Amino acid sequence: MIYIRLNELLEEHQKRHRLEKPISLRELAERIDVHRESLRRFAANKMDRIPVDVVEKVCLFFNCDIGELLLILNDDEEIKKNSSP
Repeated sequence: MIYIRLNELLEEHQKRHRLEKPISLRELAERIDVHRESLRRFAANKMDRIPVDVVEKVCLFFNCDIGELLLILNDDEEIKKNSSP
């Protein structure tokens, strides 16, 4: 399973830039010129196919590598992630 760390990157961005709250998906979508609903599904890990252009835009915005945005989880890691509170 591929896990998309967009929510974690939003939180890290907040801390790094000392913002009161993370930027919203709506604001991020506007800044990187991606449809808001697509970005919402991307953040919720509800995409069957991951658009390369969205990955590129998110990585450029956060100044991160693809490996910081996308993780490959094996079945055990997926089970732990889904069962954690």
